[in-house]
Amino acid sequence: MSVEKLFNVDAENPNAVKVSDYSMRYYFGDKLAGTNITQAKKLIFKGRSLDSKSCKVQLALVTSEGLAYGGIVDLQTKSGDYEISIGDLKEVKLVTLPRPYPTFLPYFFENGVTKNLDLSKVETLQISIGPGLTQSELEEKHEIAIQSIRLE
Repeated sequence: MSVEKLFNVDAENPNAVKVSDYSMRYYFGDKLAGTNITQAKKLIFKGRSLDSKSCKVQLALVTSEGLAYGGIVDLQTKSGDYEISIGDLKEVKLVTLPRPYPTFLPYFFENGVTKNLDLSKVETLQISIGPGLTQSELEEKHEIAIQSIRLE
């Protein structure tokens, strides 16, 4: 995956709050039958940065209630497993995907609820480039290779 810019001025809403983020989601709720997801201890990203530098990526588990719990992995240029302990996942912003139209609608969904992560309600993976980056990193190109993402 290659992302040239994390922020582009929206021609329809040029005065909008600047959001430097590139996110995608994968729904896996229909693949959980017969699994025991509640026993998972870690979220593992297998892949690497395709640039000559590391790249921070936020991985988040999203529940059926629309709550997202995530953490950041710092991908190096060498392919490998990058782990986040389930116990270290914190509530993070849920990106409204697909991007809402008209574009003045909020980029992040905020439901105002704070709860502890309930793995039995997890059904989606959100992958984001933007959270945890410095201001100068937000201006750079980002390239990553995703081989797999799994719960163990």
